[in-house]
Amino acid sequence: MAHRASNPADVGLPTEDDGSRNHPLLGPHTVYVSRYKPDFQSLRGASTRIVIAGGVESDGTFPYPAALAVAERLETEAVIFPSHHGGFHEQGDPGAFAATLRRVLTDVD
Repeated sequence: MAHRASNPADVGLPTEDDGSRNHPLLGPHTVYVSRYKPDFQSLRGASTRIVIAGGVESDGTFPYPAALAVAERLETEAVIFPSHHGGFHEQGDPGAFAATLRRVLTDVD
């Protein structure tokens, strides 16, 4: 059976993705990240506010449900930003992203 090259867009990556996974966050260190188990009890008791966020256009990609699950385990709600993971870039919606970020940063309990 021949291996079909995957379409980067199928997993939320840019279509110009060359398929290499040599980036420090996607390369050989991925195995460590995928096995990491946060100490949610300690995180919930942190003296600082933890904000978990996702991009509305990232819904359907693998990081989006992970963000929602982490927020749930922290007993908080995820902040959903307009656009996608890089919504602050020109190809995203930088104005709306900035407005949401400003609201999140100034919304103190």
